Parts: sequence; C-alpha cells; structure tokens
Amino acid sequence: MLDGSFATSFLDLNRVYHEPKRLALVSALATVMSGLSFSQLKEICDLSDGNLNRHLRVSEEEGIVMSRRDSNASRPKKIISLTGTGRDGFARYLKAAEEAIKVASMALSGELLPVEEVKVESSIVEEHYQIL
Repeated sequence: MLDGSFATSFLDLNRVYHEPKRLALVSALATVMSGLSFSQLKEICDLSDGNLNRHLRVSEEEGIVMSRRDSNASRPKKIISLTGTGRDGFARYLKAAEEAIKVASMALSGELLPVEEVKVESSIVEEHYQIL
C-alpha cells in the first residue's frame, strides 16, 4: 500500500546515483571496500576515459567517491573508492528503488487502491501515481 513511508523513501531516489553509468560505477565500487583502479572501472562500466572522468568528478563533488594514488605498483595507479557518505547514500537509494519497484509492481497487478483512496504525504508521489 502507498503510504507516508513510501513518500519519504521516494525522495531518496537521488539522481546522482540514478544515471545508468554512474549506477554501474557506484555498484562496482560497493563490491570492493579497498576500491578499484581507474582502468578497472573503465572496463567494468564500459566508459571512455573522458566519460569516466566526468562521472568521477560529479561523484567526487557530491562526496560519494574519493580517489588516491597507489604508488606501490610498478606504475602509479589512481584508486577510486566509495566514501562513507557515498556508501550510506547508495544504501538509501537502493532501499528507495526497491520500494518503488515493489509499489509499481503492485500497482500494475491491481493490488493498490486508486490514488483517490490513498492518503499521500508527498505531492511528488501523488503526481507520480496519478500518471499510473
């Protein structure tokens, strides 16, 4: 059922995580606490150097990722990892996305009440479900 808790979680669908390639980038980084090299991320996310740099710049500005130089290797490497803020925000994003998918799935199968019968705290959610 659509309620105030969903309205709140809907707001956690942060656009900074939502862009498909950035979602791939953050998902990859979430799997490895120590981080991934620039070249590993480039390959995993199927991005050019320029596109990866752009996504990393946005993510760094938002405090989601951080980078450091690893000079222990034969060639210095740029290592990128999630920050604590990035990890927490991504967890909230995933929870909100799960809830949105669950509610949308229920709506499509006819399990939700019509929007007129549901009390909604957020006008954003109200507008979204009037479309359905």
